[in-house]
Amino acid sequence: MDDSLRIILAGGVLIAIYMITRWVIVWRMNNSAKRIMRDLNEQEAIDRHSAIKLPYAEKSWAKIGLRDYDGKALEGLIAMGVVEQTDDGRYFLKEGRGDQ
Repeated sequence: MDDSLRIILAGGVLIAIYMITRWVIVWRMNNSAKRIMRDLNEQEAIDRHSAIKLPYAEKSWAKIGLRDYDGKALEGLIAMGVVEQTDDGRYFLKEGRGDQ
């Protein structure tokens, strides 16, 4: 096989691997966000008075070096305005967001 063809194939494989890993990360973040919303919905955390603590909201030293999908998904939901955090670290779904 010609060297230039090998380089092109190797580049194509690297691009495919990169795209697959990006897809897996998005898929896992999406699953984490759905789980967070489901947990808040099931426990009826819909306002400040019914807000709950989420076990995966706190950083764990046991996961050093690992990607924190739950934490990042929670940060994203807060940034999008779907979830709100109270001053004492509890979380709840904002009004009208629980049916998503």
